[in-house]
Amino acid sequence: MHEAALAHRVILRAMAAIPRYLAALSPAAWTQLRARWSEPCEAMFEFLAANYPQDLLKVVSATVLAAPVLTFAAEIAGRTVRTPAVRTALAPLVREGAIYGLRDHADEAIVERLRSMARGDRSPAIRRAASDTLADL
Repeated sequence: MHEAALAHRVILRAMAAIPRYLAALSPAAWTQLRARWSEPCEAMFEFLAANYPQDLLKVVSATVLAAPVLTFAAEIAGRTVRTPAVRTALAPLVREGAIYGLRDHADEAIVERLRSMARGDRSPAIRRAASDTLADL
């Protein structure tokens, strides 16, 4: 048992220096990805979907990937992970994209809707996107 605890500490210490997009992963998934890829890519997301689908959903939900990379991850998750958790992970992304897309089209009604979302949406990512958009107006 002592060896297992020590090994876990070593993994946690190593994970402290990892990129944010890997921070949401389980130690097993993190170890596998670190050995194979240095940057997020489609192959990495396909690997996660096949071997660690819940970790793929965590990465998508963490909103730490750049938009183009997040698009690949979300598409792969939607295409390959067969659990109800996919809807939970992907639904805020659709709304978040719409919020950012409305940035240059914000009239009074849109601004009020954004304020409402920033104050009380159930998704932290949506609250953040709405607040960011309002700050940029």
